[in-house]
Amino acid sequence: MKKLSILIYASFYIQMGLVSAQNLQKVDSAQLSIESVTNSFWLDIDNNRSHELILQSDIGKDSTTLISFNWETLNEDTLSTSVFTTFPIEIEDMDNNNQLDIIGFIRDSLNQIHLNVLYQNQQGFESGFKAQVDDIKQFYIQDWNKDGLKDIMLLKTLADSLELSVLKNSANGFIPEAETLMKLPKQSQVNFLDINLNGRMDILATSNESNSPIRPLIFLNHKDSIEVKESKLPIANYKSIALGDFNHDGKMDFFSTYTINNESAQPAVFVNDSADFENQISLDFSAFEAEKSFLADFNADGLTDIFIKDSAKSAIIYQLESGGQEYEIIEDFDMQTFNFYDQNRDGKLDMTTISEADTAGTIIYYWENQTLEENLPPYVPNFHIAFQTGKGVTIVWDNSDDDHTAAENITYDIFIGQNTYNTDFLAPNFDINTSNRLKTMRGNNYYGNELKFDSLSTGTYSYGIQPIDNSLTSKVISGLCPPECGGRYMACGKFEICESITENLIKTCVGKTLTIGDSSTMRHWYSEKDGFLGTTDTLSIEVSEEDIIYAKDVEFVDCNSYQSYVIQIIEESDFEFENVVLCEAGELALDFSEEADSVKWYSANSGFISNEFSTSILNEANDQISYEAYFNSCLIEGQFSVSFDESQVKITNNTTEIKRGGSVQLKAEGAVEYEWSPTQYLSQHRISNPVASPESTTKFTVKGISAYGCVSYDTVEVKVIQEAFIPELFTPNGDSRNDRLKIFGLIDVAEFEFIIYDREGNIVFKTNDPELMRNRGWDGTKSGNKAEAGIYYWQVRGKYNDGEPIQLNGKQKGKVLLSK
Repeated sequence: MKKLSILIYASFYIQMGLVSAQNLQKVDSAQLSIESVTNSFWLDIDNNRSHELILQSDIGKDSTTLISFNWETLNEDTLSTSVFTTFPIEIEDMDNNNQLDIIGFIRDSLNQIHLNVLYQNQQGFESGFKAQVDDIKQFYIQDWNKDGLKDIMLLKTLADSLELSVLKNSANGFIPEAETLMKLPKQSQVNFLDINLNGRMDILATSNESNSPIRPLIFLNHKDSIEVKESKLPIANYKSIALGDFNHDGKMDFFSTYTINNESAQPAVFVNDSADFENQISLDFSAFEAEKSFLADFNADGLTDIFIKDSAKSAIIYQLESGGQEYEIIEDFDMQTFNFYDQNRDGKLDMTTISEADTAGTIIYYWENQTLEENLPPYVPNFHIAFQTGKGVTIVWDNSDDDHTAAENITYDIFIGQNTYNTDFLAPNFDINTSNRLKTMRGNNYYGNELKFDSLSTGTYSYGIQPIDNSLTSKVISGLCPPECGGRYMACGKFEICESITENLIKTCVGKTLTIGDSSTMRHWYSEKDGFLGTTDTLSIEVSEEDIIYAKDVEFVDCNSYQSYVIQIIEESDFEFENVVLCEAGELALDFSEEADSVKWYSANSGFISNEFSTSILNEANDQISYEAYFNSCLIEGQFSVSFDESQVKITNNTTEIKRGGSVQLKAEGAVEYEWSPTQYLSQHRISNPVASPESTTKFTVKGISAYGCVSYDTVEVKVIQEAFIPELFTPNGDSRNDRLKIFGLIDVAEFEFIIYDREGNIVFKTNDPELMRNRGWDGTKSGNKAEAGIYYWQVRGKYNDGEPIQLNGKQKGKVLLSK
C-alpha cells in the first residue's frame, strides 16, 4: 500500500502547473437516435454482470424516456415503457430485493404531477408507489432514519422559503404522508454528507445563484432530533458542490467555485476538520468557473483529484503528494453531460460524454484513462465481527489494504439479511450472488470501520462487506475472494440477535482501572465510546466516563456468548444531602445508601457521630454534618448544614376598624402558605391578603407555613363600629317623598327606646320597636293630629347585641326639623 504524506491545510493558495500529457483520451464514439440527454447513469440494472449506460432522453415537451446503451454491443433499448417528466430521475434499490428501481415524476391525464416508484422484479418494472406532489424543486434518495430502507427526501418551494420533507420507507412500503423536517431559505441548495461521522447523513445548505446569499447552514441528523448550526463558510453563492475526502482524513470535504458580491468566482476545497468547515484550500486556478464538478482519484496515485467543467471545456486538477497541484485541460465544446466509470476494468476512471450531433441524434464519446499506473481493487477485510448491542447489531472490521488508496478513503458497502445472502434489512449496491457492482460507488464516501443497525427482531442474520476504493472499480479478482463467502468478492459472516444478553452493572469512579472478563475465555471487546477494543481473555480499562462494553466469545456464537458491561460513574452528587432546616430542636435522622461499603458521620459541634448507615443526632443549635463513605473502593465525601427556621408570620395592617357593613383587606407576610380563621367573613382564607367583612367585632387568626414547613401564628381584631343614622329634616306633606322620619342602619338591636319631644318638653312620639323605626318611622302626627311645623327633639336609649350603646349620627340626643 502506497504511503501518503499527511498534509495540514489552512487558507492558502497552491501553485499549479500544466501536465505534459493528457491522461483522458477520446478513443471511441457512437451515434444514437435520441436527440438529447438530460441525465445519465452507469449501472448493471439487469444484474447481468455487465454495466450499461442509462440515458434519460427527451421525447417531447416535458416528457422523457429511459434508454439503455451497451458499449460492447452498441445496442440501444428502451428500458421502461413509463414516460417521465424531464425532472431528473434516480435509480436505487428501494425495496431491498437486490435489484435497482427507478424513481421519477409522471404527469397524469389531468396534468397532475405524481412521484412514481417503479420496482424491478423478475418480470420487469412495475409501479409500486405513487404520490401526488406539487412545487417540488428537487428530490433525493437517502436512508434518513438509518433503518436500512431508502427514503425519498422532497425539497418543496413555498411562497417565501423551501421545505424539506421525507417520505419514509418501511417494510410495508412508503408511508404516503410526507413528514416535514425543516424550513430553509428560498435560495438554498441542499447537499447530503455525514459531517460529524455518526453514520447518519447530515445536510449542508448553501446559496446558489442568489442576489442575497445566506450564511451556509448545517443540519446535524441525530437519532431523534435535528441540530441546526451556522457554519463558518463565507456568505457567498456556491456552484457545483462536489463531495470527497480531499485531505484523506476520513471526513467528507467539498469543492466549489464560490462568488462573493458578484466578484470573480474562487475555486476552493472546504475542509471538514472542525465540523463547521472553518478552513479552506484556495486553488490558484482561474481558467473557468466550474458549472459541474466531481472528486475522485483520476491518475491512480491514491490522492483525491478534482474534475471541473464549464459550458465549453473541462479540466482535472491533480493533487500531488508534494503538496502542489497540476491540471489537465480537456477540450470538448459540445459536451452536454458526462459520466465516470471503469469501462475497461483496469481500476482507473474512464469517462463518457454526450453531445448533440450535427444531424439528428446524439453522439456518445468514450474517453479512456490512459494513466500507466495499474490500480487494483482493495482487499476484503481480514477481520470482522458482529456484536449484539441492545436490540441491534454493531459490525466492526479492520482496514482494507489497497495498492494505491489510503485506508481512510475506502468505502465499505454492506448488506444484512435474515437468511444467507439475503438483503431484506440492508441492501448494498452490488449483486450479492456474484458480488459484481450494480452501481458505481466511490471511495471516500465514508462508512468508517463499523456499522450500527438498530431494531432487529430475534433470530440469525448474515452480512457481507465489500470495500471500494477511489477508482470506482468493479473488477472481481478471484484470488481475493474469501472461500467462506462462496467465491464472492466480500467479507461475510453471521450473528445472532437474542431476546436478551447478560448485563453486568459496574458502578465505579473516574480514574479507576477495571479488569473485566476472565482468563478462561477469549472474547472480542467493543466499547460504545471507543469502538473495537481487541480480542483478549480479560480487558483492563481506565475509566474516564460512562460507557457500555460488549463482549462476545470467540469460540461460540449462541446467545450465551454475548455479555454487556454497563459502566456507571459514581458521582458525589448522587449521594448529596440537601441542607436541613429545622422548626425546633429535636432528633435528626441520618440515612446513607446501604449499597455503599461503609460510612462515617461527623458533626461540627459534637465530632464523630456514628459509622452506622442509619443513625440520628440531637440538634439544639445550628450545625454542620459531614460524611465519608466508600462505594466499590471509591471515596465519597460531602457535607450539609443544619439550621433553624426563624421566620414568623406577621399581620401588617395599619388599621382594622370598619363601620358596620364595611370591609377591610387583611395583610400578612413571612410565610409561603397562609390559612385564616374564622372563614365565614373572609373573601378567601388561603391567601396572604383576604378581604374581611364581619358584622361585628371579630378576632382573625392567620396560620403561616414557611418554605421549610414550619408553622407560626398571628392574630388581629377587626373592630366594627355600629353607626345608625337619622335625618335632620322630613316633610310629612303627603307627596310620598320624605314623609316619615326613619332611622337607617339600625340592626342587631338588643334594647331600644326612641322618644320625640316638642319645644316644651312634651312627648310627641315614643316607641321601643326598632323595626318600626327602620320601616315606618314617625309620620309627623301628635295624638292623631298633624303636628305643627318646627323644631323637635329626639332621644335614643339602648344597646346592640355586642353590648355597644346605640347612637344616631354618633349621638344619643339630637333635633329634627318638621317642614310642610
